[in-house]
Amino acid sequence: MALRSGLLGIRHRYIRPRRPQQNGKVERSHRIDQEEFWGRQRFPDFEAAAAALRGWETRYNYERFSLALQGRTAAEKLAAHQPPGKPPRPLVSARARHPKPAVNLDRTQQVPSPKRAPVADVQRLLALYRDRDQGFNVRHFHSLARRQHGVRFGHAFPSRRPGRVPAALHLDGSRHRWLTRVPDHGLTLIAVVDDATKRLLCAALRDRGESVVAIMTALRAVLARHGLPMALYTDRAHWAVHTPVAGGAPDRRRLTQLGRALARLGIEPILGYSPATRRPQ
Repeated sequence: MALRSGLLGIRHRYIRPRRPQQNGKVERSHRIDQEEFWGRQRFPDFEAAAAALRGWETRYNYERFSLALQGRTAAEKLAAHQPPGKPPRPLVSARARHPKPAVNLDRTQQVPSPKRAPVADVQRLLALYRDRDQGFNVRHFHSLARRQHGVRFGHAFPSRRPGRVPAALHLDGSRHRWLTRVPDHGLTLIAVVDDATKRLLCAALRDRGESVVAIMTALRAVLARHGLPMALYTDRAHWAVHTPVAGGAPDRRRLTQLGRALARLGIEPILGYSPATRRPQ
């Protein structure tokens, strides 16, 4: 490698031992590969893994948009830095860029879902969010898009792959006497719900209320199994946001432990101010 780099005029620099932070972009890429591809499936042989990897490379570079790139895909980010008049350089081969299209099936009837959205319409919707309405939550942006831009499909439409990553999650805790055999003993139910499908992803009873450990444990279990969402809805609990004055505005500059974790993962925290905005209730 050193010989080839020298022939090409490329300077090979080394990071310090035990300092993966200096190679953060590569480490982050490896982590995403593990969480969203390698950790979700098993392959019978090398050929099957190579075929699936080509599809993952296509989705990662051309379809998977990232909040770290302001809602753009990797291909769109690369195209924005190309010199004028120069054709964009492909990130993967032409064969991998055009895999056989998947069919979105209704899981109960095993027929094409009536909620399918054309790819062109989805790309137009993403462009509207990125260029005009960035910062809106899912439902508010969808309502605006229907009124002003003629979007006709619902805010929840099928993904191109069955094991999709939830776009947004709702997390909340509720104190109650859940167990009939111990009516005097109250427990806190920590619940995480998928915003689009209303599916319960995690439910755990905790004896010590909505502690930071209980919240982080439930969230970690969901992220490890389902991947990283774009946003997380919560109430204004002490573990979600710091509020200097009771009933006053939250201090978004002073992050809680959960806030720091969400910031490092690139997940947008969205605070709910009423029970109607907290789906677990």
